[in-house]
Amino acid sequence: MDSGESIYNLIPVQREVQHKETIYKSKFHQQHTVPPSCSTFGLHGTTKVISNESGAAHLEGPRAHTARGLEKEKVKPTVVRRTEKPVMGLTTDKNFVAANALEAMHTMPPRRPQTEELATQRPTFGKVPPYLKQIKKHVNEEYAALHSLSDGKDAGQNTRMQPLSEGERAELLAGLKKKWEEAHKQYQRLTFNIDTTAKTQKKEGLEVEMERIEKAIQKLSKKNIYVYDDLAWR
Repeated sequence: MDSGESIYNLIPVQREVQHKETIYKSKFHQQHTVPPSCSTFGLHGTTKVISNESGAAHLEGPRAHTARGLEKEKVKPTVVRRTEKPVMGLTTDKNFVAANALEAMHTMPPRRPQTEELATQRPTFGKVPPYLKQIKKHVNEEYAALHSLSDGKDAGQNTRMQPLSEGERAELLAGLKKKWEEAHKQYQRLTFNIDTTAKTQKKEGLEVEMERIEKAIQKLSKKNIYVYDDLAWR
């Protein structure tokens, strides 16, 4: 069986060293200082329209123009050397805490510009607006009218309002109670299952009628009732 061992493995293998080829460099390379033919780059601040219109590799004389931005400039400072050391040992006797405190005490805060008039400086400040006075006047007039209607003495003196006698009140009250009982009997005769529109409308109508009669009975249950007399103005 072949175990992979061979006497030829004892001979060292010579590795071939690959040499890098020299990078191609044009003979017209001038450190990027000569602009290309008929270039318009970097002409800011000059009166030229184009540069290197002849396409020459070297520009000399008054027609020479170097494109701005093509020359290499150092934009970063040089790296500090290891032998350079910073200035050390500088001291001061200034008390910064006391100096800051004095500066804060003697500094006047800036005044904010006043863009509009303050509410406290207006001539109407603290006074009741005219529209509130007008509303208060209307409210007082309405209260006075309601008070005159609720007062029995004043209402009796009013020619348009006539007092309702006790007999008329009792007669109206009895009629309303009888009418409510009739509506209540009709309401109780309704079936439990309301499955049609007509039954629903009848039920709702009876409920509205009974509620209206109850409100009228509640009003007639009070004493000193006055009614509006239309005949007084005919």
